[in-house]
Amino acid sequence: MHLDKRILFVDDVPEICETFTELFGEHFKIDTANSAEEAIKILESSNDYVLLITDLNMAPKDGWDLIKAAKAIHPRIKTMIQTGDNKFEPIVQAINEALVNGYIIKPWNEYDEIRSNIYALIN
Repeated sequence: MHLDKRILFVDDVPEICETFTELFGEHFKIDTANSAEEAIKILESSNDYVLLITDLNMAPKDGWDLIKAAKAIHPRIKTMIQTGDNKFEPIVQAINEALVNGYIIKPWNEYDEIRSNIYALIN
């Protein structure tokens, strides 16, 4: 377990944040936010986060805006995006540009794979 490592999970649908915490909360210390703006305030108030997982499609600021802000606040923070879109080109480009370290496709089906990917990123 990695309860000593904090993850910030961001989605504008509160139920998705709750579900993520229920599925992975016994393995990781998870805090949630329902907007990029809320997440930025949390990141500005704490240096404890090792991983940011964010939805891409949010408004008014989207996941890309949040990732850029997070990297400006904490340059070493790892980032993962989650998306239900089937457009992989922007994801591949972001990985190649070192903006993100991984991705999760919604709906979540492979819980063990998601958990393994998170473990790999935070170790």
